[in-house]
Amino acid sequence: MRLFELLIKEYEFPDIKSSETKSQDYYDYDDPDAFLTNRGNNNDADTPNLGHKRIKKDPKVQSLGTGYFSSVYSHEDTPHDVVKFSRHGIEDDNETDGFQAFMLALAFNKDAQSNIYFPKFRSIRKIEHKGNTSFIARMEKLVRLMDLNIDELEAVCTRMFTEERADLIMSQETHYDRVRSLSRTVGEAVKHQYKREDIIDEEFIKAARWLQDLAKRRKIDIDLHFENMMIRRTPYGPQLVLSDPLGLSD
Repeated sequence: MRLFELLIKEYEFPDIKSSETKSQDYYDYDDPDAFLTNRGNNNDADTPNLGHKRIKKDPKVQSLGTGYFSSVYSHEDTPHDVVKFSRHGIEDDNETDGFQAFMLALAFNKDAQSNIYFPKFRSIRKIEHKGNTSFIARMEKLVRLMDLNIDELEAVCTRMFTEERADLIMSQETHYDRVRSLSRTVGEAVKHQYKREDIIDEEFIKAARWLQDLAKRRKIDIDLHFENMMIRRTPYGPQLVLSDPLGLSD
């Protein structure tokens, strides 16, 4: 086992702290637009009906992306971390946010916490405000799959797959096609046990089994594509991370 894997086994999931006071770090909970859902990718704060409305109090804060149930921010003073704000939409009470389900399931499973294919959390805050539940999670900053160079991408494939499967992924014509092929292969392997015959990394097999069981129990879709997988750069090479593997409840 690599030294990095030994060190990662020391990881302890942080306690989830609850609060009924509103947070003014990134969102204005008293703003009537703050809980509107945003089904698009428009991050223009002046756009009506935006949802995830950020308070621009700190010029060091940068928005990294906004999704259906969550938004991610970075801060210049903590370059190795990001803050992910995850909440339930008012109009979507019958739906479950997959990231929250994933994060909370990790909190109660130490074996899963230590799996190198899952993200590492620094702190988690649960906030109750006017009947709405949200989580503010500080977690490790990861790298997008599309930002890998070809050598890093090949290293990921070589570690995870048989030689034949790795060669097939790397033989794709463009970098975009190679990344899509990798993410599609990983996504199918998590969803379906019979798709894991080309996987040689036992840690990934464990992660896939755990996620498949969690999705089945919570009746949540597995939602893995190249935007929901990221990379942890380490001194021992790039490590694939299933950063946001679950979608919405059925």
